[in-house]
Amino acid sequence: PPKLSQGTIKTYYSGQAVGDKIFIWCEGVGRTDTFYVVLDTKTDTWIEGEISNANGLYPSGEIDGFTYLTTMSGNVKFNLKTNEVTPTSVDTGTMRGGGLVTLNENADFKGLTYAVATFSGDVMLVDFPNNHMKLYPGVLQGSNSKISAMLVDGDTLYASPMIGGEGVQFDLNTKTVTKKYKIGQSGSIVKYGGKIYFMDYPSCDLKVYDPNGSENPKSLFSLLETHRQSRPNTMIVAGDKLAIGTIADYTITQGGVAIYDPATNEMEFIEMVKNQSITGLAYKDGILYASSTVYGGLGSRPVETEAKIVKYNMRTKQKLYEGTPDIAASGDLRMFGGLAVGPDGNIWTVADGLIFAMDPETCKVVKEKNILGFDFNRYTNSTTPFAIKFDSQGILYASPRNQPHAIDPYTLAHKDLSGGVPNCEKLEISGDSIYFNNEMTLYRVKRTDAFAPGKDNEEPFRDTVNLLVGSKKALVNGEKKELDVPAFT
Repeated sequence: PPKLSQGTIKTYYSGQAVGDKIFIWCEGVGRTDTFYVVLDTKTDTWIEGEISNANGLYPSGEIDGFTYLTTMSGNVKFNLKTNEVTPTSVDTGTMRGGGLVTLNENADFKGLTYAVATFSGDVMLVDFPNNHMKLYPGVLQGSNSKISAMLVDGDTLYASPMIGGEGVQFDLNTKTVTKKYKIGQSGSIVKYGGKIYFMDYPSCDLKVYDPNGSENPKSLFSLLETHRQSRPNTMIVAGDKLAIGTIADYTITQGGVAIYDPATNEMEFIEMVKNQSITGLAYKDGILYASSTVYGGLGSRPVETEAKIVKYNMRTKQKLYEGTPDIAASGDLRMFGGLAVGPDGNIWTVADGLIFAMDPETCKVVKEKNILGFDFNRYTNSTTPFAIKFDSQGILYASPRNQPHAIDPYTLAHKDLSGGVPNCEKLEISGDSIYFNNEMTLYRVKRTDAFAPGKDNEEPFRDTVNLLVGSKKALVNGEKKELDVPAFT
């Protein structure tokens, strides 16, 4: 193996030959950056010293005795004769799959020119010797992309693509796109303070879309370089802050929660569960609830065997509880899905095909329903949370095994809403409409007054409150409750 300035080789990820040198993009043990190592094929020896903070898998071809590579701080050039590395004033960002061309009819690029298609579908031309680059808007008609994240705000849908760099603002009434914006592969989208916040993969960076702003969307920070986070799969509004649950970067297991204050633009990152990543978040009365998965970034192997639920006091910054609640279903509980606060005051979650509720004080399981089976042996990696939300009527909507269901949180009666559509990952609610997607298609189910579970042997949905005039005593769906003040007419 090559001799490194720090750490050891963990993965030889990709390599490409330029002249008699092979440039290999690597991941290491004992360091947080990725890097290039260089093999001299004439002598079968490693060039001394690595090129740190790599940002792109491949070098350019040879231009006047040099090849060019990307790092987090911009492009560098490598002298193929002397092995000297020097910085340039060009920053192309990630370089993947580009090549060298000679253009006959472009006065701006006369010599060997590096050409590459960007993640957004644009074409980038680079004259490395003269430190000159230019971006040409893509002209190819794009195909449909899988929806990676979505947010429904009234009659407006905000959606991010899995592939491609363009998100949309969509009018659900007219079924037309009203705006497009440059965005990456978002893992989660929320609205706060009149602005839309996107959390993107692979840099795990937070972007804000301001309808009244000029720079849209604006990048606020990235967790990839600073905390080795890659996939931001959950984000919620937690009081006057945003809480973001993240999945660890490739080959590592340590995820966490980022707490962002939009008023001060300050961010704090918390490694909430050791050797685990975060898949669900909920907020109630100053307490942040987090759920985890034992799985980390792709290429990693789980260190722990059971996922956790955490209670975290956001004011005192203290962890109040961490543990794995006991469930009646047998099997290893390796991942929790999303979290939601129910009308009954409990904290609800979904794990595989299982729905259950936890007491917010003790985190003990108080209700449980095995809807579609419980077996995490069917997954080799599981970091995308199953969706769970409540509507304004108190009905629970969740996607056990990515199959959307409506559930009565009191009787646990349930109804499949998928209509046979498979693999429905995302779920949103607006008014009496429930939206979910399969790949690139968006579906809507409307709730009616006659809405009820579909199985004859299950109790119907109910929402009954009994009050006694002049008394604090009450019954909510048959359960004894006490009001803050006596009921009156």
